[in-house]
Amino acid sequence: MDSSFDPYHDKMQNAICSLLRNNYKDEYKTVVIEKGRVDIKAKTHFGKWHYFEIKTDCPKLSIRSALGQILEYSYWPDSEKAEKLIIISDNVPDSDTKKYLTHIRQKFNFPIFYRSFNMEANDLSEDF
Repeated sequence: MDSSFDPYHDKMQNAICSLLRNNYKDEYKTVVIEKGRVDIKAKTHFGKWHYFEIKTDCPKLSIRSALGQILEYSYWPDSEKAEKLIIISDNVPDSDTKKYLTHIRQKFNFPIFYRSFNMEANDLSEDF
């Protein structure tokens, strides 16, 4: 598996992890950064995992490059490790991106979502 260090990705990952730990305590009891696999894993108070995969491309490319990864992390080889799969990018999705994700969720019944993160404002959008 090829991987390279991206300082911006690392900065986003740390900021999002911190934000989830501090501002989403009602939703998550545990939030961890994973090395080499899922960027961030968060466990709900109901014991369900949410996986967050961070990308720094436009929404379409972020979804394209994250989708295979996040599905593999959750379902390989024949299990279901996460209840919710969330792709995060620093770009706000346009209407076509939102339509695409809705279509994928309905057509394939994948629990896949997209959230945008604004580093300057330290703000994470709601699921799309």
